Amino acid sequence: MAFLTNKQASFSSITHQYKYDVFLSFRGEDIRMDFTSHLNGFLKLKGIHTFIDDELPRGEEISTELLEAIRSSRSFIIVFSENYASSTWCLDELVEILECKKNGQMVLLVFYKVDPSEVRNQKGKFGEALVKHEVNNIKKVQKWREVLKKAGSISGLTYKDGCSQFEFIEEIFKEISSAQLNHMKLSVAKYLVGIDTCVGSISKGINVTIERLHCKRILIVLDNVEKLDEIEFFLENYDRFTSGSRIIITTRDKHLLDTLTKNIHEMYYEVKELNEHEAHKLFCQEAFGRNNFKEDYSELVNKFIDYAKGLPLVLKIIGADLYGRTKHEWKSALDKYKRIPKGDIQKILKISYDGLDQTQQEMFLDIACFLKGFYKDQVVDILRNINFHEPYYDIARLIDKCLIIVTEDNKLLMHDLIQQMGWEIVRQESPDVIEKRSRLLCYEDAPEILIENTGSNEIRGITMCVPKPKIMKLNLEKMRNLKYLKVRNVICEDLESLPNGLRLLDWNGFPLSSLPSAFEPKNLIVLNMQQSHIKLDEHFEV
Repeated sequence: MAFLTNKQASFSSITHQYKYDVFLSFRGEDIRMDFTSHLNGFLKLKGIHTFIDDELPRGEEISTELLEAIRSSRSFIIVFSENYASSTWCLDELVEILECKKNGQMVLLVFYKVDPSEVRNQKGKFGEALVKHEVNNIKKVQKWREVLKKAGSISGLTYKDGCSQFEFIEEIFKEISSAQLNHMKLSVAKYLVGIDTCVGSISKGINVTIERLHCKRILIVLDNVEKLDEIEFFLENYDRFTSGSRIIITTRDKHLLDTLTKNIHEMYYEVKELNEHEAHKLFCQEAFGRNNFKEDYSELVNKFIDYAKGLPLVLKIIGADLYGRTKHEWKSALDKYKRIPKGDIQKILKISYDGLDQTQQEMFLDIACFLKGFYKDQVVDILRNINFHEPYYDIARLIDKCLIIVTEDNKLLMHDLIQQMGWEIVRQESPDVIEKRSRLLCYEDAPEILIENTGSNEIRGITMCVPKPKIMKLNLEKMRNLKYLKVRNVICEDLESLPNGLRLLDWNGFPLSSLPSAFEPKNLIVLNMQQSHIKLDEHFEV
């Protein structure tokens, strides 16, 4: 997770920055407390930054503050009401607004209980007001007549008595939003191939969001980011937000955070597992409801918490799944989770795995199935020998994806549930036909194949940990591609051969005094053998 902070505000980017989205021009005495206040409130609720001049002091001439607000607005809504022309202030606004229109700023005309022809031809109260103004300044009135004629000729929206004010305001919002989108520069795509069929909406929407937020201190949360191009637009435009803004990025890929633009101040936070108290609280809230903890479930609760290993999402999913179920169902579920992860958990944990290339996926499965807990140097040597290239980059990708960690003593480890996710991926390769899996991991799987010699050349590794010492005859003739062999508690009276391609041979309790004579150990990278001190004539489970 990364926190990005903007230390300084900068509005001198390559495109002109507007302070306001919409400037509202209207005759206050007519509609300030009615239509205009409703319109302004609706636009603000929709995230549009408006300027309304009802707080500026009025005088004979239009104020400097008002001129600056007009020139700093992207678009304008001019509301012509019956007494609009009686205000010299409104008429001066209109002159300035139509000048801004020449520069590309957008104008939407609203005729509120006024016919556009009255504005265009200065009839009715519009004409009466201009005649009165001519007493003081004939030259200025002539300019006002010109702009009113021009404005009255522009297509706009007309409100009449009996119309729904709310629906009319919604129509204004749609018009102003559409106009802003159509005039906005698209800057998401680098190569605009096929843009005509794709313009409707994502690119424009992001641009609108940026423009509406540029004058605010903002907090943006970008969750579960997998690729840098998903957030490049925000990062490239980050200097357009006000000082003190923050972007929080959550990702499963640490390296992605390392590639962020260097001009942004970054702070990193690695999300930790919940401690025992926090895990207990979260799980019980999901499994029992906030205040309904059942004391006789305590032992099972502790077992599920131990299974989840502090992962909040796992605690929530399992807790919700167990809500309202009996103790027998809880015990059954725990047994099943230990063998096969719950689908929702598997799907979420597998996201990081799916982001790897094929070589990296194979390396991850090898580590999950056979190499967890080994020293990094040993793992590097084994993977290099198997894949014939240096695996440092691929191992770094697994670390960046939070699939494995390197301990202080340089061992490779992974979270138990991440490991179980890897096991489930292997099981899903062939749920029903065991010998078609690439790796054999369960005690229930391996003996049948090893004894009956039904294994194939596709099997990459075997882990066989028998709970009690057991005499078995191992037949590995068909497993010429076997790279990993880990055995516990298996006693072989006769072991004729081992695959010469083995890179790892880890056999705790090896029953013989030496390796088979036909075995050529030149490919072995790690050999971990402890000879059994149990005599073969002692009692064993057969």
